[in-house]
Amino acid sequence: MKKILQITNSLARHGTETFIVNVLKHINLADFQFDFLLFTPEMSGDYTEIVKQLGSQVYYASSRSMGFKTYCKVLDDFFRKHSKEYIAVHFSGCTMSTLMPLYYAKKYSIPIRIIHAHSSSYSGIHNYILHEFNKFRLGTLATHALACSVEAAEWFFSKTRFEKNNIIIRNGIQYEDFIFSNEIRQSIRRKFNIDNSTFVLGHVGYFMPVKNHTFLLDVFYEFNKRYDSTKLLLIGEGKLKDEISEKVRKLNIEHKVLFLGNRSDVNQLLQAFDCFVFPSLYEGLPFSIIEAQVAGLPIFASDRISKETQISNNIEYIDINKSSQYWAEKILSVANVSQDRFFDVKKYSYFSIDHTVRQLTDIYNS
Repeated sequence: MKKILQITNSLARHGTETFIVNVLKHINLADFQFDFLLFTPEMSGDYTEIVKQLGSQVYYASSRSMGFKTYCKVLDDFFRKHSKEYIAVHFSGCTMSTLMPLYYAKKYSIPIRIIHAHSSSYSGIHNYILHEFNKFRLGTLATHALACSVEAAEWFFSKTRFEKNNIIIRNGIQYEDFIFSNEIRQSIRRKFNIDNSTFVLGHVGYFMPVKNHTFLLDVFYEFNKRYDSTKLLLIGEGKLKDEISEKVRKLNIEHKVLFLGNRSDVNQLLQAFDCFVFPSLYEGLPFSIIEAQVAGLPIFASDRISKETQISNNIEYIDINKSSQYWAEKILSVANVSQDRFFDVKKYSYFSIDHTVRQLTDIYNS
């Protein structure tokens, strides 16, 4: 059995972590074991117990916020002790603000050292400076460069030896789990006391600035003025949740907005939506948009999101600088239209989890 060390910030239910766990669930566990090196302690509702049940070991290292010297010492100690167990490290992130895990993986002779880009931009000038600086070091540390989209590859690998030598690994999903079911739709709507006349807008995402929940509420507020019976379902947790909850109160729409928290049944909740709204400021290649399209939903997404996410004719990319009123009018255009929730699975097989696993298996076996 080949052991792969997955290195990422946490096992929270975010896009990057969901990608890794989806791969773990579908890879041949007789051939591969994933272990995890994380920089954020276990938290309620994350994937920790799931990966342990699938045979993974979970280790924790000090984050850079604890001091660079401590951060490096902990990494050095870990790789000195464990490096001979692994044939590969798979380092996933949204910036290259640090490459130290790859440095120690190379120091202790782990043969396959993968850097995996999961975003197409950054937040904070400090991260940007470190990201650009580390591009000069990447070619000496990594053996393989992966990205979730062409835009993410450009953000990570431009002006490096991997600029034209990277591999796009789509954030594959299990299509069958998301195909529309009217039976599930009715069950979920009954559960949340939503009748069939109510038009439901939905969003899936961590409550953080990049997801732009504040603007999403503005859009919903304007839509609510134009449509008699409507609700907004928000799936996720995060540091800005209290702030968003407060804005809901100020707008006096508490009875219209449901905070559903982190969920393991997103595939079923999507069936109850009538529309998916995603006004992010930037992304890599978000799972949620792919999932929503497979569920047959009309989608209104920010134009900052890669057009590589389009796998149906039901998605419209809107200028993020347009007003909330403009977005609301766009959504209104589908509110009274009968929706065909069919999705052609065969046409877009390259977004299937099976395709993703085959790509990664080839790399791990290289």
